[in-house]
Amino acid sequence: MKQAIFYIFGIMLIFAAYLTVGDEVMKKTQNNTREAMPAIKIEEPKEDQKTVAQTSTTPVKSVHLPILMYHYIRTVTDLRDPVGIDLSVPASMFEEQMKYLDNAGYTTITLDDLVATWKGEKTLPKKPIIMTFDDGYEDLYTIVFPILKKYNLRATAYIIAGFIDKPHYLTSEQLKELSQSPLVTIAAHTMQHPNLRNTTGSKLIDEVMGSKKWLENFTEKTILHFAYPSGQYNKETIRAVEKAGYITSVTTEPGEDHPSTKPFAITRVRIRGAVTLEAFQKLLP
Repeated sequence: MKQAIFYIFGIMLIFAAYLTVGDEVMKKTQNNTREAMPAIKIEEPKEDQKTVAQTSTTPVKSVHLPILMYHYIRTVTDLRDPVGIDLSVPASMFEEQMKYLDNAGYTTITLDDLVATWKGEKTLPKKPIIMTFDDGYEDLYTIVFPILKKYNLRATAYIIAGFIDKPHYLTSEQLKELSQSPLVTIAAHTMQHPNLRNTTGSKLIDEVMGSKKWLENFTEKTILHFAYPSGQYNKETIRAVEKAGYITSVTTEPGEDHPSTKPFAITRVRIRGAVTLEAFQKLLP
């Protein structure tokens, strides 16, 4: 009888020891698991995600804003050059215009902003305006660029790729510096500035696609915008521009309404050389 009692008591001691060891092993296992598993953090939305959500709107069928068209910023005194006079805004007059835009509360936007507004991805400021400069003359760097920086204004420069480093046009160094500025969007204006209405086949492709590739290789940026030389284009031209991968193209036709259905026939407001500041103001909404 005594042996049986001792036998049962021994079994109970062994079972108690087993439970104690098992509990310690389980605690160590849980601790090791906690250390091995990284803490789970709940992150707030990134700032840029919040911004996108706040600026998202619905698609817009048409946008009303002036897209100003400039060529030369210079003074022409030769009365035998009426075309040159018409295309040339004196530097002093140009700065007066830019100063007015700044003082009057206009915000210069880009063609990317216009496209984003059509898609409903952006909301335009109260007084938006787009500035464009055709051809890529040297005064774009020597006169326009310093004034843009002075008033913190943005502009799109349509560059004739084949004319870089030619007399009176931008040098390679000047184009490189302009392309690196957040104030300037580089866009294409063909290779040799032909009349695209009369250009077909491989020649049309070379002018439209070739200028895009050249500028992209040179600037190391994607070129998305195009301007028709002298405003000449037709349905074949539009197809070539769209196929090349551009998202907009501008004409020389007058107008301030820009429907989303016509991204390859965008109208502009021509700024002529003889325009006074008062007349300039009347061109704007």
